[in-house]
Amino acid sequence: MTVSSLLESAVQDAVLESLPRDIGHILAEQIRSSSVLDEVAADAQAYADRDPACGHDARNIVVAITSFQAVLHYRVAHWVLGLPETHPEIASARDALLFALMITSRGKLLSHSDIHPKAVIGSSFVIDHGIGNVIGETCQIGDNVYCNGGVIFGSSRIFGNQTNKRHPTIGDNVQFGGMVGVYGNITIGSDSFIGARCTVTRDVSPSSKVVLISEQQVTRPYELEA
Repeated sequence: MTVSSLLESAVQDAVLESLPRDIGHILAEQIRSSSVLDEVAADAQAYADRDPACGHDARNIVVAITSFQAVLHYRVAHWVLGLPETHPEIASARDALLFALMITSRGKLLSHSDIHPKAVIGSSFVIDHGIGNVIGETCQIGDNVYCNGGVIFGSSRIFGNQTNKRHPTIGDNVQFGGMVGVYGNITIGSDSFIGARCTVTRDVSPSSKVVLISEQQVTRPYELEA
């Protein structure tokens, strides 16, 4: 099977398995002529290019990597949010948000990662080993961004959030190690590297490297007990 046929099947499933039958079949037909297939193809290829464990084969990404499902379902759901403008006869803004959340909910069940459909994510986005990733509603992410597992792009407050911009803005070509937390309406500049387990609450300039240096791992001689 080709990558394109596998992606088309996965996109159709994201719609048909998430929504009531009547609206699901309508959207499944409409999405064939959208840009969603091109977007998820770019995401899958970006993942394959960076992952030797999958043989650099995008087909393996589509059928076997659950974290890719989070991105695919996000792309579908984000497209659904635009229906009130492109196809107002199909869905109102209120219904479109409901449908989008239903689709991303399925993606979360499959991947254990949570991407809000209103987030804005550029092309060739990769979540690798993605369990526990969270991308908030007002997050904006550039092109060619790579995240390991457990990365959170959240707000600076736990509850009582306002409806204004409260999540990070991420530039292009940024890499995030595992278990990174980026919180609040801050900016991570393009071409930066955020090392594993870092917590970022202030702006990061472009082409910066952020790593933990306060923790040390020490190796000492050891004798196995008899």
